[in-house]
Amino acid sequence: MSEHEQEIPLPPATSSRLARWAAQSDGMPPEQLAQWQDRATSPWVVIVEDGPALARQRYTARFELEEEIPFWAYTLCKAYLDDVGEWPLFQFIADTALLLFEDHTDIARATHEVFAALSTVWPEVTLVYLGKGMPETH
Repeated sequence: MSEHEQEIPLPPATSSRLARWAAQSDGMPPEQLAQWQDRATSPWVVIVEDGPALARQRYTARFELEEEIPFWAYTLCKAYLDDVGEWPLFQFIADTALLLFEDHTDIARATHEVFAALSTVWPEVTLVYLGKGMPETH
């Protein structure tokens, strides 16, 4: 481990969930992981946008359990940052977000805090929506 890398010991339940997500998403590029679907009719929806302003891509992920969303966000963040070799430098931010999640249990807050690690390197990747069902369009 380099002097820049720091690992935060995560609780066993959190480590177990992250290990499961790592196994499920092994080899997936970030764009594929951003479109994760437990089932097409899963109630919890997360919408992420990526790319420059004139060529934005929108990805929709769906989850059966809302509690899985911060762990998916962590895995997505890692996939993006691994692409450019920056994960070791920003893992601390994502680990801290999940560690704090254990205490506050606020799914939206944890997900936004995990995305903060990503936005340092990939500011064009944005969390657009997190909620039950698709957002209403006006």
